[in-house]
Amino acid sequence: MLRGLAELFLLGLLFPGGSGIKSDLVIIADFANFTGESVFDNSLSNGLQISLRQSDFVNIFPGYKINQVLRRMELQEDQKLDKNTALAVARRENIPIAISASINQLGSLYILTSNIIEVASGEIIKQQQVSVKKIEEILPGMDELVKMIRKDLGESSRLINRTSRPLAEVTTASLEALELYTQGIEFEKLGKYSEAIEVDEKAVALDSTFAMAISSLSYNYKKVGDHQKAIYYHNKILPLIDKVTVKERNSILTMYYGPNFERDYDKAFYYAKKQIEEHPDDGVALANLAHLAMFAGEYATALEYNQKAIAVDSIYIGTCYNNTAFTYGLMGKPDEALRYFHESKKIRPDYMEIDYYIAQVHWIKGELDSTERILLSLMTRADNSNRIRIHSYLCAFYYYRGMIERAKNHAQLGIELCRLEEKPAEEAYFQYLLSEIYRCRREMNLSSSYAKKAIERSKIPYWEISLLGITFAKAGKQDIAEKLLERL
Repeated sequence: MLRGLAELFLLGLLFPGGSGIKSDLVIIADFANFTGESVFDNSLSNGLQISLRQSDFVNIFPGYKINQVLRRMELQEDQKLDKNTALAVARRENIPIAISASINQLGSLYILTSNIIEVASGEIIKQQQVSVKKIEEILPGMDELVKMIRKDLGESSRLINRTSRPLAEVTTASLEALELYTQGIEFEKLGKYSEAIEVDEKAVALDSTFAMAISSLSYNYKKVGDHQKAIYYHNKILPLIDKVTVKERNSILTMYYGPNFERDYDKAFYYAKKQIEEHPDDGVALANLAHLAMFAGEYATALEYNQKAIAVDSIYIGTCYNNTAFTYGLMGKPDEALRYFHESKKIRPDYMEIDYYIAQVHWIKGELDSTERILLSLMTRADNSNRIRIHSYLCAFYYYRGMIERAKNHAQLGIELCRLEEKPAEEAYFQYLLSEIYRCRREMNLSSSYAKKAIERSKIPYWEISLLGITFAKAGKQDIAEKLLERL
């Protein structure tokens, strides 16, 4: 043990009251649960990572690189990173230090144990233990344990005190909610967004101020096409933004101000760049910046940062493929767009949004039979919310092809579903489409009737109002068109 401590002293990893210079890499094994209580299966691993990531001194080997090494070792990416597997990864990557931790139960006591391991020899060179009397004290016990680990790795007490916030403040005081949220992260990595939503909803039901889970829900609902719930959770994020770590804050605010929600690109760029400055190998930050560059029309930058994100973080490769496809589409390269959408679909087969994009690219290319086939096939596996959307696409599609009766039929079916689901804002679009159909057929009374219904049902952000203004202007009713513009 003395030899190991001496070597680590020379490495600058283990010296009390050390400097603020970032340490060499450490790898963190999954938290071992020896209690038999399932609430500790994933929650403590996530809690340990979140708590240690608050340090600007501890240099943690990132999860996406672990996945890459596991693949090279011909192991599954969902392989549990127990102590032995962590040591095997560390030896391949020349990482000098591993941290393993566990929870045991002794009578009424819960015992949290951490081991700092010298990778080369496998020798435990520092061990710490914290005992707590009840389950409600486990997260505060974890805070205490992490401070000990950070000090043992050479971080000064001043830095630890300055950057440490309790896990219950930056996540949740509910271990059960933290366990559910951690399960949601794993589902999201696999592209199983509905399953991620299900467990995150349960987490938020247990703790309505759990900001990380709320942010996850907002974005995952966006991915499955439920915009109403996406906005509902989005509106809850900003008042809770201080209930996350500083590092998590930049990522969440980039998403908050980005094109999916607030569309405040200056602020979104600011937080994305800040995240990359702090974490240049952060795949999420790179992908976010690529996404923002695409919306700003900086296509070369968008493609470059998507490729960087793919290179460093295989977990988000599906999103990067999607955004690369969007970029090529905006560049007028539909074949390249289609290729990347299909690559994304292989990774996330349940993500229906990609099917919509593929159908639209075929439409752009003039491959109308393919567009029709995809949209009709989606109808067989869609819920009512997605059926509304598909009817809107098919109505516009058949109108474009001059198949007026089919267009009208899908508009009426869409209206029926909107009323069943109590979605007047969505109904406004179908009323607008019917108004346009009858205007082009010069049946002006019917056109005006549907236009009025569309105006009545329109809500913020008033997409239909601008479209209806054009409809009335084309019909020669300038006074009505001007009133609609004033309303906007």
